[in-house]
Amino acid sequence: MGFDYLKNKNWRDISREERGFCIDLICQLRHNYTESAFIAWLIKTGNLELREPFDGKRFEIGVEVCYYRDLIFEHEFQTKTRFANKKSIRGLLKRTFDLCIFLPHDIIIIEAKAAKGMTNHQISHFRKDKSAIETCHQELNLTIVKVHLIGHVAGEYAENPKSLISTKDGAKHFDGILTWEQIQNNSNSGYILPPKLQSIYFETDNMTNYQVNQHKLIEKLSEIVIE
Repeated sequence: MGFDYLKNKNWRDISREERGFCIDLICQLRHNYTESAFIAWLIKTGNLELREPFDGKRFEIGVEVCYYRDLIFEHEFQTKTRFANKKSIRGLLKRTFDLCIFLPHDIIIIEAKAAKGMTNHQISHFRKDKSAIETCHQELNLTIVKVHLIGHVAGEYAENPKSLISTKDGAKHFDGILTWEQIQNNSNSGYILPPKLQSIYFETDNMTNYQVNQHKLIEKLSEIVIE
């Protein structure tokens, strides 16, 4: 039973936010005690070459990880790092990773999308993370880790990825592509796909395109914000 003001739906029936789906994924893994099994499956499925074989014991999974900001904040008062306040990297300092798997010598970054695909602009930022993280560790005198990037998308999008893996010249965007459906079907994680995820990309990709002046509600909200 939902809420009257949502036409008897629950918010989970409406939300298209991948952060919510990522949190649900991790909660299910922890509830089922299958975090380690999921990571082992991810490494095998993505054919990731770790610096040290995964032992199933030493790991941590983070959600909405603001890596650059928090890493610099943790160390800058001691090291007085030179780049922490530069305007040019303010966007980088706010950058968050949807899922981040910390291993002894490796970090697996998972960039998730549920309701849409990935734009070229977004992918260009993802590609810079490996070198940016390495620079952070060098400047802060921290051990260098190997970074692996995984694109996590809807199954419908993965069928037509639009150069999701690599560019025309062969430069890699991601080390691997993962779908929500794959986790449910192949990882032995006990993960159950939320009903909303089963068609959310298809629904989004087939939305009617309206002209701006046809969005009466958006016009009214704009007026309120301007006031």
